[in-house]
Amino acid sequence: MTTFTVQQSVSLELRPCPRCGAFVALTPKQWKRREEGRDPDYDARGYTCPNGHVYGWWESATEREKKRADAAEARAVALQLSNDALLDQLNAKTKEAVGIKRRIEAGVCIHCHRTFQQLARHMKTKHEVKP
Repeated sequence: MTTFTVQQSVSLELRPCPRCGAFVALTPKQWKRREEGRDPDYDARGYTCPNGHVYGWWESATEREKKRADAAEARAVALQLSNDALLDQLNAKTKEAVGIKRRIEAGVCIHCHRTFQQLARHMKTKHEVKP
């Protein structure tokens, strides 16, 4: 049987638990990942110290309010864009309706595009439409 001895140097950063002062030792990279919320061991409850106390990095009230304000601004922009699109559609439909009305007043069928003199005369004499 062969025996190997491996020596490795690891840098650990000690941080105390805010409640009991027990130290938690992790590498600087692990601490950074936890603080950024990219640690797969992190959940909504936070982390536990060796004595079982839960602690973590939750967003502050200022950060929450900033997120809410950003979300409200994004909603306002989306609503404005939606409103602009609806106004454009309304203007297009209004323009189309005015065009149809003018064609009918002129005696033009809106389906086959043929001109009917009797319709034009009827519109002019009975409904006081001026071409």
